[in-house]
Amino acid sequence: MSSTTLRRRGVLLAGGAGTRFGGAAKGLMPFGSGRLADVALAALCAVCTDVLIAANDENADRWFPPHRVVRDVVAGRGALGALETALLAGDGAVLTVCAWDMPFITAEVLDQLTTAVEQGASCCVPVHADGRCEPLCAAYASSCATVATALLARGERAAHALLREAQGMPWPIGAHLPLAVASHTFLNVNTPDDLRFAESWHIMHQGDAPE
Repeated sequence: MSSTTLRRRGVLLAGGAGTRFGGAAKGLMPFGSGRLADVALAALCAVCTDVLIAANDENADRWFPPHRVVRDVVAGRGALGALETALLAGDGAVLTVCAWDMPFITAEVLDQLTTAVEQGASCCVPVHADGRCEPLCAAYASSCATVATALLARGERAAHALLREAQGMPWPIGAHLPLAVASHTFLNVNTPDDLRFAESWHIMHQGDAPE
């Protein structure tokens, strides 16, 4: 591991009320041989020296031992508030974040995003062909904490605003991943139907090697 890599910190974003899962913590739902969040956590652990859990649930300390849990200073400020929490916990490191409901994210993708920030980008955020971005699966320089705080003070709650305000680097998904891989790599499981789809895809392709 290089001296640059030693400055990497990962944060698993374990938030959301889980209203579409009947209030259950969706990242703890069974998936494959483990839980929905386990793939994202493993990918972060593969590319970062240490990984924190950003979660407000009172039971979060028991979810992923021995990882330390950080909580929002001010709750109820949406995805951007969760990002601010992660950035403030970065302690000056390059920060790699990943939402816990992404069961097909890979360490390779996270490493590419993080490397871009190590090479000078303020942040590196995957962007789909239609312009949608993935700010909760991205890498950020420590300077983005100040930017996030300023956005929140202005009433912003959308996490994608950070890419624009920080003048970060878009990571065009289609330019980096084959279509067949890109179609599932950034899948978010938001509903029980999404989870069933992800389980079906996992069963059909679990023997496939990543491209």
